[in-house]
Amino acid sequence: WALISGRLPNRQAEEIERYWKMRERRQQGNTKVFKPVCVRVKPPLNFGFR
Repeated sequence: WALISGRLPNRQAEEIERYWKMRERRQQGNTKVFKPVCVRVKPPLNFGFR
């Protein structure tokens, strides 16, 4: 982190580390897999016609 912050003006190593950790955390939160919700379908109405 210190090497990266040394190349960026007015940045501290802690700021760079915090930025990348938060970015990684946000990306992990967005990649969660959601299970599909099962929906029950009502059978069609039967009026006696076949």
